[in-house]
Amino acid sequence: MESSAEISHEPKLKPVPFDRDEKVVEKILTPEYLNQPGAKIAMKFLDILGLPYGQCSSFDPENPSTKEKSSNEQILAEELTNKSGTAYDTVYEENNISFISRDPRHFLENLDPKLKASMPPKLANIFQNEFAHHKAKKDDGGVMPFAYLRLPGGIDVILKGYTHTASWQKEHGEYLANTAKEAGIVCIEGWEDKKFGDSLKYNWEESDKGDYDTLMREAVGYGFGGVFSEIDMRDTSEIYVDHKEDPDSPDLPDEFFQNYYKYLDKFFHEDAAKIGNSENLKEILKKLSTTPSNISTNELFTNIQGIGTYSHAYVDKNFEIQREMTGLEYGQRFFSDAMAALKLLQIAKEMEDGRMEKDIIVDFEGDLHLQAKYFFLRNPFLAMMTVLKNPHFILMEKLAKKDDVSSIYPAFSPDKEMFADMFKQIWRLEFARPEKEGDRTGIEPGPKQMPMKKFEIPGRKEALEAVMKKFTAEPLPLPV
Repeated sequence: MESSAEISHEPKLKPVPFDRDEKVVEKILTPEYLNQPGAKIAMKFLDILGLPYGQCSSFDPENPSTKEKSSNEQILAEELTNKSGTAYDTVYEENNISFISRDPRHFLENLDPKLKASMPPKLANIFQNEFAHHKAKKDDGGVMPFAYLRLPGGIDVILKGYTHTASWQKEHGEYLANTAKEAGIVCIEGWEDKKFGDSLKYNWEESDKGDYDTLMREAVGYGFGGVFSEIDMRDTSEIYVDHKEDPDSPDLPDEFFQNYYKYLDKFFHEDAAKIGNSENLKEILKKLSTTPSNISTNELFTNIQGIGTYSHAYVDKNFEIQREMTGLEYGQRFFSDAMAALKLLQIAKEMEDGRMEKDIIVDFEGDLHLQAKYFFLRNPFLAMMTVLKNPHFILMEKLAKKDDVSSIYPAFSPDKEMFADMFKQIWRLEFARPEKEGDRTGIEPGPKQMPMKKFEIPGRKEALEAVMKKFTAEPLPLPV
């Protein structure tokens, strides 16, 4: 659990209206917002990836292509995926604060036989494990949330809140391994001081922190036979541009914000008009930064029925903290959550299209990330917009030179070739799996017995080459 302001009493839960998220999105997607050059580029990128713009599930009663789905699909959609979750309102510092929970354990008393029977056996095992763990540990205060989505093609995605400490991993390790072993893909957060993808090998072969390294090794020890993936794409190995231990972070020169604001004014002029100038952009980034002091002040946390839940901080055009997305999602955390959602959607698409074996995806993420990532999974267009509004994070590995902030300024004046580089990074998926001669049975998992090797989806490299030829041949809607 991340450090945050806490609320201790027990509010009452209530259902969230089905269209709650849609109304949040409608406030953002004005005609002016959709007419920005960056919005048109976001749509083009989603079209090339074959991803939807808005909410989708494996069963949509408004979509003729899903009407013939089995009754099991309908049950899973109506009872789980197509719900907006539950809410509870409470008073914090004389303000009414609404917490939104996506955790099925907040709107289902138990895993009833009808719902269980509609699930594939491995998914039912995960849900049973989650409900049993909550029952056993709810009085201890250490149960983290989970959320579920069944995406088109019948792809099951579990977002599992994780606490990055050895003590929490040790306390909950058996339960975590029992969830992981049912998955085909287990996703983890990358260490932000490492290049994208490098954390997989590091956790398996080198780390002794006792959190993700232990999670991965114990998952294999309990029978996980799939692949690991890193999806959130945080890279501060060369430059910190969002998070330092300085409470006034980001601690960056004025030129950084001036260049950044010029990029927004050109590609996202509606955002630029709301923000006003580069000084205001700096203030927004401060409020949304991932400094410990900022998280402890603005990210609210409470324990509801034994499950930890956040109310996230967003910023509006008046630079005030709000409790729902506003369209001004900037900074490392929102970038990484949006990028992770796009990569999860791509993995699911690879399964739906038959290039990967269809299986459950479980993403073990810091619990602070779950709410935004869930929202972005349901709204791919806003995920892509958020990613493109933070171009320096996309191109960090390509541009950044050690401790030289100016080295990333070219990201703020991109041409078509640089947008092509952005697309390649969005397209990029990182997988690895422990391998040895023969199978994995009868051994202790660990680096000596099973080295970590990269895994590539067959044909994906060739598919990118074909996509980039098309990308190069077609015009990109760049402003003059």
